[in-house]
Parts: sequence; structure tokens; C-alpha cells
Amino acid sequence: MPDNEPWFSDFNEELNWKTGYAEFGYGDGDETTVIGYGGDEENKYLTSYFYKVFEVEEPEAYIGYLLNVVVDDGAAIYLNGNEIWRINLPEGRVTDGTTAEVRVSKEGEEKIHVFVLETELLKKGKNVLAVSVHQKDSDTSDCSFSLELVGAKDAKQVHQILKNEGAKLDEKLDDLIAELSLRDKEIELQVKDQELELNRLYVNSIIGVISVILVIGLIFWYSQTKRNKNIAENNEALKHELINKNRELINLSMEQLNKNRFIHDLESDLSNLEEGEGSGHLVTQLKHKLSSYSIRDKEWENLQLHFENVHSDYFKKLRHDFPMLTSSELRLCGYIKLQLTTKEIASMLYVEPKSVQTSRYRLKKKLNLPKGEDLVQFLSSYY
Repeated sequence: MPDNEPWFSDFNEELNWKTGYAEFGYGDGDETTVIGYGGDEENKYLTSYFYKVFEVEEPEAYIGYLLNVVVDDGAAIYLNGNEIWRINLPEGRVTDGTTAEVRVSKEGEEKIHVFVLETELLKKGKNVLAVSVHQKDSDTSDCSFSLELVGAKDAKQVHQILKNEGAKLDEKLDDLIAELSLRDKEIELQVKDQELELNRLYVNSIIGVISVILVIGLIFWYSQTKRNKNIAENNEALKHELINKNRELINLSMEQLNKNRFIHDLESDLSNLEEGEGSGHLVTQLKHKLSSYSIRDKEWENLQLHFENVHSDYFKKLRHDFPMLTSSELRLCGYIKLQLTTKEIASMLYVEPKSVQTSRYRLKKKLNLPKGEDLVQFLSSYY
């Protein structure tokens, strides 16, 4: 592309642009559209360009727009001739020789950057969205890029949904905790009753041995053995039931964790709408109501410890057998272990199901599974 700005002006519509579907890139093997990088693998293009013209009938039909971007390594995003965001790029003028500030790690390649786009930035009719994707080094092994523009239509409705779901989840968690506490007390009473019953049998057996040592001794031995077996079976059943209740608590905690993360991200994104015409007061109220649902940094660590209490050393074994797995891939393994569907995982992570399918495909390759082996069956029965 030419070095003169703006490279994304209307004259580019006359160029012979190649077309395709996201994800764009090369090197990872999961791209929908593979792009070129030049003839020298050791000296690839530093910059790739993408250009989209789209029509908007009524920009004010939405209160704002969400721009979801996945990029490796950096990008500059332009709308209608103006730069609106840049990711992992230095300050100053961006050219085809500009390099990303840092090389994106494997975990960072899957990160979704979410930006809030004000309705005033869109025009009625034709709009031009342009992106330049920049690598850190010319000997890079891969390049990835995808972009999604989503309209947010009703802030009140979004807030009410989040509020209702949060209240329901809190109530369900309280009920489950109360039920677990009551169950623990019942188990404790049953154990004490069993201990009392054993003591009573022991005293009776002593009396019986004094009168008829052989007969009563055989009866006691048989009775004691049978009762101990029943006690062991009952205790095992109660322990299994408690583990199932614990697993339910983990699932509910995981739902709370992801809803809180979504609320936290939404609160941050909506802060950009405060300067929009007519939306400042609504956004301020929404942010104030969402502030009580913020997430702590160590919640996932606590949830992971809770998960390990049920599935002992599950993550430890995964890290030992597959040390190249990232933290996000380990988390995906946990979701799959809990028998969550792709749609459910996508909803929890606030991404498209296609992104989860891509992550599952990469995870299967890292686990070195044969082509015909099912990922869900492998992780469900693993360890």
C-alpha cells in the first residue's frame, strides 16, 4: 500500500481488493481466509490492510455499538477517514513500516478487545471501516485478525436482564449454601447415631459372650461385619451426594464469575458513552447500579481451588502432561469437564460460538489427540 495518508480514502474502492471471511491471517492453521505475506518467510510484510464499506440506514436506532477485535500483533482502526482506536501500537503517525510495540503471546492471540463506538461516529448511508494490522517483527510465524460490529439497542433492557439474572443467581446460591449446611448437620447426626448404635451393640455383645461365648460371638461377628459394611456404604453415599452438591456450587460460582466479568467489562465500556448526546444521565445511572457487581482479581483462583476440591489435581495433572497449555485453555478444559456446551461456554465468555470452536480446535491439537478422538470424551474421562 502507498505510504501517503489516508490509504483508506475512497480511491481504494477502485483497487482490486481480495475478499474473504474472518478469521484472516496465516501460520496458525485455523484461519478462514489465508492472506499473503510476501515471498520471503524470514522477511514477511510488516503490515496488512483490510477495508470494508457498509450501509447504515439509521445510526440512532442503537444507543451505541460494540466493536469486538482479535488481532496478532497490533492494529490501527479507522472509521470514515478518522482513526478511532489503535491496539499495541506506538504513538505518532502510522505507516506501512510501523511495528507493534510487543509480540503477542499465545494467550493474547485469542483476546477479544472490546470498544464502544458512539452513534455519532456513524453516518447515514455509506460508511467505511479500515484496519491496518501490524507485526512486531518481519520474521513472525503467524498473523491473525477478525472484527465484529454489534449494535446495542436498549440500555435499560440490558441493565434489567443483568439485574434479574444476578438476583436469581444470588438467591439460588444462598439456598444451595443453606441446603449444604443442613446436609452437613444431618450427616453429623447420622454418624453420631451410628456410633451410639455401635456402642450399644458392643455392650450387648459383651453380655452375650458371658452367657454363651461361642454362639453370641459368632452372631456378634456377623452382625458387626454386616453393620460396618452398611455404615461404610451409607457414608460413601452421603459423601457422593455432598460432592454433587459441591459441584453444583462450583457451576453456580462459575456462572456468577462470568456474569460479573461481563458486568465489569460493560461498566468500563459504557464509560465512553457519557459524553454522547442524551445518553450521559442514563449511562451514569447504569454504571452506578452495576458498580456493586464488580469482580475481584482472585475470584478465578478461588474458583479453581474449589474445582480442585471436587476434581482433585485435575489442573495439576493437565499442566504436568501438557505444559504448553495457557491459562485460558486450562479454563476451557474445566468448562468441558463440567459438560458445558459450546453455546453455554460462548455465553459465559461473551464471545461468539465460533470463537469457542476455534479454541477447542487449537486445544485438541495441543493435546495431541488423534483425528477421530472426541475432545469432550477425552477431557470428561481424563484423570
